[in-house]
Amino acid sequence: MRCRGRADPSRWGYPRHHARKQAEQRLFEREDAARRQLAEIQSYYDTAPIGLAVLDTELRYRRINERLASSNGHPVAAHLGRSLREMVPDLAATLEPRLKQVIATGEPLRDQEIQFPSHDPAGRTRCYLEHYLPLLGGDGEVIGINVVVEDISERRAMEQQIRAFNADLERQVAARTADLQATHDALLESEEKYRKLFDHAGDAIVVVDLAGNFVDINAAACQRYGYDRETFLTLNVADLDVPEEADEIRQRLTRIEERGEYAFEARHRTADGRILTVEVKGVALSIGGRACLFGIWRDITERKRAERALRDAHQRVSELLDAMAAAVYVTDMETFELVFMNETARMVWGDGAGQLCYQALHGLESPCTFCTNDKLLDASGEPSGCFEWEHFNTQSQRWYGLRDRALRWSDGRLVRVEIATDITGYKEAQARIEHLAYHDSLTGLPNRLQFIERLGELTKADGQASSLVAICYLNVDDFKAINERDGRAFGDAVLVELAGRLRRALHKAEFVARAGSDEFALLLTELANTAEAIDRARAIQRRIAQVLWVKGQSLHLSISLGLTLFPIDQAGPDALLQHAHEALFQAKRRAPGSYHLYDPIHDHQARQQRQLYQEFAQALTQDQLVLHYQPKIRLADGQVHGLEALIRWQHPHKGLLRPDQFLPIIEDSPLEFALGEWVIKTALMQQAFWREQGQQLLISVNISPRQLQEQNFSAFLARALGLDAEQAGAQAGQLSAEQGGEQAGGQDGEQAGEQVGEQVGPLDGEQAGELGSEPVAAGSARLEIELLEIARLDNAVAAAVVMRDCKRLGVRFSLDDFGTGYASLTYFHQLPIDVVKIDRRFVLNMLDNAEDRAIVEGVLLMSRTLPRPVLAEGVESFEIGQLLQQMGCEYAQGYGIARPMPAEQVLPWLSAWAKERRWHQRATDPKPPNPDPSAP
Repeated sequence: MRCRGRADPSRWGYPRHHARKQAEQRLFEREDAARRQLAEIQSYYDTAPIGLAVLDTELRYRRINERLASSNGHPVAAHLGRSLREMVPDLAATLEPRLKQVIATGEPLRDQEIQFPSHDPAGRTRCYLEHYLPLLGGDGEVIGINVVVEDISERRAMEQQIRAFNADLERQVAARTADLQATHDALLESEEKYRKLFDHAGDAIVVVDLAGNFVDINAAACQRYGYDRETFLTLNVADLDVPEEADEIRQRLTRIEERGEYAFEARHRTADGRILTVEVKGVALSIGGRACLFGIWRDITERKRAERALRDAHQRVSELLDAMAAAVYVTDMETFELVFMNETARMVWGDGAGQLCYQALHGLESPCTFCTNDKLLDASGEPSGCFEWEHFNTQSQRWYGLRDRALRWSDGRLVRVEIATDITGYKEAQARIEHLAYHDSLTGLPNRLQFIERLGELTKADGQASSLVAICYLNVDDFKAINERDGRAFGDAVLVELAGRLRRALHKAEFVARAGSDEFALLLTELANTAEAIDRARAIQRRIAQVLWVKGQSLHLSISLGLTLFPIDQAGPDALLQHAHEALFQAKRRAPGSYHLYDPIHDHQARQQRQLYQEFAQALTQDQLVLHYQPKIRLADGQVHGLEALIRWQHPHKGLLRPDQFLPIIEDSPLEFALGEWVIKTALMQQAFWREQGQQLLISVNISPRQLQEQNFSAFLARALGLDAEQAGAQAGQLSAEQGGEQAGGQDGEQAGEQVGEQVGPLDGEQAGELGSEPVAAGSARLEIELLEIARLDNAVAAAVVMRDCKRLGVRFSLDDFGTGYASLTYFHQLPIDVVKIDRRFVLNMLDNAEDRAIVEGVLLMSRTLPRPVLAEGVESFEIGQLLQQMGCEYAQGYGIARPMPAEQVLPWLSAWAKERRWHQRATDPKPPNPDPSAP
């Protein structure tokens, strides 16, 4: 047995333990260094002069600094985890596509400029320059986006103001070539604006050490010089100075420490190579024991350029004063002595220096009555601005535009500086322009503008007069053919000859103008009545349509005439002329060479109809249309047969409108088709809702006959019914089989009628029986289309083809208002009609009117012969319904059963109708009661 010796320390892990401790120490030191580095990064992130943020791939904020958060109008904490759309909804539509592009491509997107309303009290819009940099994961995939936002609002505002200033300065310099004093004042004002502009601009603020190295800078310096903050802090002042001035700047820096403050100008180069002239002001100070220079750098590049321009302008103005064409002279305002005249003034009036102005300039013996001295001084007798006026000088027989200004000279006297520009040519041109503005250049007649003004004077003066004013519009029929055949010069000669003939045809108080190419407008006055107005206008029309000789050719012209009469037509001048033009158009439509008198009442009605048409077009898209439903019952047992959908318009201002108040307006228009489709779709959607409630109700709708003749109508119905091509074929086959079975079952009229009624019953199953409704057979119709008998079908054969296609889809057809039309037997022969509806006017009074009752009996007899079931409209009492049932009528509809009701009232009404027992008891008397005791 061996004795145990001292244990080997290495066997028990002491060296390993020591190594682990050393590793942990190194790890701790690296973590501590990483934390410090992260803290420094976070500190920079939070204090950065630009906006910074990190978004994930779902565009949610994962990090954002205070500057960007405040520009978004929310604190930093509110952003974290929230989406871009939540925090800046106004910019989401602009930013999301750009950010998603970076995520998709992995490529950075730089220099994206956007506008965004700031959240300061003034609510100003700020301009930002944004950069979107992809944030990549270890596998190279994009895991987020670094967003960098620079506020460039001040730079953009500065650029805009500088551009505006430059443009204003150029205009001011150009304008002052006319007179010296105005140029001087405007340039002084421009300089004041310029200085004020730069006094309020954001300046670059820098801190440098005595060696010229940048210690700190502000955001304005970064924006102006084009360097980011990190790059800027690595530079020296010498890096910005232009080479030729670098040595001088270094010497200045050396002397600054001695004086403690400094001010000078320098030229700097920006990152993109631009040269800036900078006004440098600052002081020497100590920061943390380190000697530094604090400076404010103001960009005066534009100011220097403006100063050079100002000096140049002064020089140019001095030169222009000696050579300007305007006459410039100066007069003592107290003695009227001419103390100065330029060369132009001397050329016009001679050298009058030392003479009295009213004698030298106007040849008068006393001061001018139009002297402007009192217009140039304020209440205290001091100069107060300029006075501009025009004057005709009788001495020179010329027009002058004058600009006067009072000045107080250094010797205390007041003088008037007067600049006179010869505007004789301008005045003559103005007179010609005014003539052209009111006259036709070809014929010399007044033009449309002068005609409207003259018409306005007449209508204003004669608005209450008993006489009439005729506003006429004449036109040469087919004048275009004359131009094409004989040339435009010949056509112009024709118009000149017509203008002369019109002048000669008018009385002294009447007026003629050329209103267009070959159109003339007339004002005929002092007319006693409409007949006299028409006779007078027609006489002129016939006179100017007589044989016309032009360049040796004889022409027989056709002249059409339109006219309106004031104050019968009480429109304004422009509208009156337009009404006459509309009347001319109607005359030309009727026949060349005719006339037409405008009818204000008819036009008002037409405008109302057009307005209603436009409102109805909006109603179709703005949910203003509603359907009311009126029940139909089977008279034999009172069971509900179906519902008729009736259109109503819930007008926003006129209330609920009936169909007769708006349907005539849209007749034969595209809206008629759109309405028909809307009614069918809406009724079927309501039917589907009731089906979900357990009520399978037949729906009847009214459509335009023209719509029925459209070949694609059956295809529309198939889509509306929710049938595809295969289902439509199967439905057609099933109905064909059922119809064949009916024909084989017998020809008895009453039996056939009942079979049809059973086939189209509205409800299904025992639940329907509880509501008093008849059961529906398999494959029966869901939709019934009603046709008005009074509606003409342009092509009954084509309509029959469409109707048969619709019947294969399970759609029925009824003939509405039977007995009021003109082609009943023709319709029965050509159209596959399923049901006949007797017009309500024959049913309403059948208890008291034997003729109406006879018509109803005749319709019932014919329907049994065809055979067709009959539905009577206008059943307003139980007694009428009882009589109809005894006469053999199958179905009824009317106020005695139910009024048309909104869709939401139908189901409650069905429940209540089940309790109307007298309508549900089958009549037993085979003969109808005789309402007339005296009848045999």
